[in-house]
Amino acid sequence: MSRSIRWLAGVLCAGVLLSVAGGASAQSSVGGEIMAAAAAANRFLGTLDPAQARIAVLPAASPLIGNWSNLPSGMVRFARNGVRAGDLNDVQRAALFDIPMSWIAC
Repeated sequence: MSRSIRWLAGVLCAGVLLSVAGGASAQSSVGGEIMAAAAAANRFLGTLDPAQARIAVLPAASPLIGNWSNLPSGMVRFARNGVRAGDLNDVQRAALFDIPMSWIAC
């Protein structure tokens, strides 16, 4: 699971990595921001029950990993993966929304 979280954190902060100009201090700052995003993702996963956790994390090599869209369900050609935000309780939903907040600061 930690490999998947590292992958998720890398994807979430990919824009940061592409926009950072060279320099050791900038690189170490980006590393800290990636770690913050990974920590937020781990906190979210820690709020899930076992059934939710099984469907919330895909292996990095899963053929389903690319099945993501922000379009309505009827406009995509695949079944949605993961846990629906609407199925989360208040604590889980707050932890979910903490993930983008951790990388908005990136």
